[in-house]
Amino acid sequence: MKFINKNRIFLAILLFSVSLISSSVYFLASTAENNDATTDNEEEIPYVPPEPDPIVELIDFGNGTTKTTIDYQNGVTDVIIETMLVQKSTLQLDENVVDQELEIELPTSTELSTKWVPYEIEVVIGQEFLMGFSYSFYASRTVVDLRYNIIINKGYIKAGYTVDIGIGLRLPVRIILSAPDQMTVGHDYRIYATLDAYDKPNYNEWLCKFKAYLWVEAGEWFPFVGWTKWKYTFGPNYDFSKSFETPMGSDSFPIPEIPITIWDIWVLAVKLVIVPQLGCDKFRATKTVTGDARLKQPQSSYITWTDEGQIWFWVHAENYDSSTDQAKIKLSDFRYYFSKFHLHFDLLFDICDWIDWLTGDPRFRLFTLDMSWLTEGLYLRAMGGEPPVNVQVFVERYGVDVDITPKNLQIRYGETGTYKVMVRNTGNILDTFKLEIDGSKWPNNVYTLETSEVTLNPGQYTYVNLYVTQGYPEVGSYDFLVKAYSVKSGMAKWDTVQACSQVVPYYGVDVLVIPQTNYAKPSEIVEYTIEVTNLGNVEDTYDILLDSVDLNLDWAIVDKTTMILGPGESDIAIITISVPSDWAGMNPSTYPLNVTAISRIDPLRRDRQTPELIVLPTKESKARYIDIELESLTEQISDSTIDEDVKTGLLDKLTAAIEKKEQALNYIIEGKMKLANNMLKACQNIMEAYLSLIEAQFGKAIPEHAAYDWEYWGKLIIEDIDDTIATTE
Repeated sequence: MKFINKNRIFLAILLFSVSLISSSVYFLASTAENNDATTDNEEEIPYVPPEPDPIVELIDFGNGTTKTTIDYQNGVTDVIIETMLVQKSTLQLDENVVDQELEIELPTSTELSTKWVPYEIEVVIGQEFLMGFSYSFYASRTVVDLRYNIIINKGYIKAGYTVDIGIGLRLPVRIILSAPDQMTVGHDYRIYATLDAYDKPNYNEWLCKFKAYLWVEAGEWFPFVGWTKWKYTFGPNYDFSKSFETPMGSDSFPIPEIPITIWDIWVLAVKLVIVPQLGCDKFRATKTVTGDARLKQPQSSYITWTDEGQIWFWVHAENYDSSTDQAKIKLSDFRYYFSKFHLHFDLLFDICDWIDWLTGDPRFRLFTLDMSWLTEGLYLRAMGGEPPVNVQVFVERYGVDVDITPKNLQIRYGETGTYKVMVRNTGNILDTFKLEIDGSKWPNNVYTLETSEVTLNPGQYTYVNLYVTQGYPEVGSYDFLVKAYSVKSGMAKWDTVQACSQVVPYYGVDVLVIPQTNYAKPSEIVEYTIEVTNLGNVEDTYDILLDSVDLNLDWAIVDKTTMILGPGESDIAIITISVPSDWAGMNPSTYPLNVTAISRIDPLRRDRQTPELIVLPTKESKARYIDIELESLTEQISDSTIDEDVKTGLLDKLTAAIEKKEQALNYIIEGKMKLANNMLKACQNIMEAYLSLIEAQFGKAIPEHAAYDWEYWGKLIIEDIDDTIATTE
């Protein structure tokens, strides 16, 4: 009541302020009229009619909220609303049974169970408010100036404040009850119950809030102007809520430590630190089995967890109830006991900051008091209402799915192809899967798995490489099976996928020429051996072609231009090259020869080798080459436009040199080397006279550019004659 009386005082002050504002509003609205309505007798007192009695209405909503309305019947109305809600509860010590439960119904028959079904429920243990209250106060006044049945102006003012305080505790856990999908009459079964304590994000297991704010709002309205409003709000709004995992077993609530200073000097403070530890190692639920099943005796009707994890209990299936073929198993009345309460007493040496930074504060545990006897009977039960209970029912199973990419892979004989085997865990538990390859139909093929076992979470998948080495050259498909087994199901759950390695017709050829290099002199004959091999897997016909940029193909003859070869077969062809006797050359000359074998079925499949023929010069070939040089020089001078007399002199010299060279060539052919050398020397002397004539007419009858060129060729011929004379064969 004291709290309410203070609010009444505040209301009186507020209404007094509202009255002043309403009076001001009325005064402002009537100022213009009063200024114009002057009177001769300024002391005349106007007539004021008596004010009517106000109408007061009080409504109590019966839920902590009351509403008071005061109508003064002069355009002024006050509204006052108050709400006071107190929320509190205590930790449970009685044996109240809650309505949140986990129940399953199972069929019973003479057939064996084939799978297990887990039923899941999320249970929230705790009280939304262990203590708290909320109070709100609202007051408003509305003023309307109505004269001559016209609204001259109107205004309002509102004010209020709200206080909201709450402390609570909410502890979420997950309960999973696993049972066979059906029971066989006359058999015992283990029923597994799993407790999972967890932290729901942003759930705020520890709820602590404080909110208190005051607000004021006012407004005034004039014709043709509209409303002018003011509003102001202030006050604190704190939320100290905290989210953490529900403590179970060795875990404890995050309770702050309590430090007590024993001794404090400049650099050292000795503190006794009390560390509270409140937790739970007793989470209890009531188990009920009805229908065609009963708890196997002797067993308690309670199931109790001391920590997270799975525990089990026995049930026996029998035809207890002839009206139904169902076994009903239920967990209910979930309770979280505060069965662990320890006070740890530590001695802390709080050293000054700079030493603390170097070494840390030493801390020693003195002793521990087990105060669990104070709290072991306290418990929180499952909340009814927020947050809602979500029950999910699904079939627990072992399952595997296997696939392979590609299903069909072309692999050549002797080569290795790679497949990707996809293994997926289609069950709902962690499982290991064993992989096997069945390729027994084709023992020459080699199948190698990257790994033969994989472990996967529910829904997870992975890829394993499979390497297949083709051991058959024949065209065809070589199928095999990939098998994946669930190890935890005892190989009862498995899946297979079929794939094949395919050998398709392919074509290829290899050419080998021996030797790669041959040497020959004019009039000599050389041979090359061509080995052609069918690299494909079907019979093919191959054409052998020769081509060369430098070598005259009239010199070469191939004894085979076509070969018919089976897969892997080879054949030989011979190339014969005859160097003509009239070959002319001063130096060894290299002639590349391209030898190509082409598949008729697939002309893109071809192979080539390029052996070389090196022709070695002889005394005869050098003499013939000098003849070519003399003929070329003679042609250049004949085509020139120099002085005719000089031209005639030069051509006479070249003609005489050619005659001597011809005589020398004949002697070489006859084998008269001494006479041939004499003729070559005579030819050389004539070319010396040729050079003398060039020098005499250099830049005169013979232009310089022509003289340089002709002189160069003359000297080159003289050098070649020397080389020929020195050659003995």
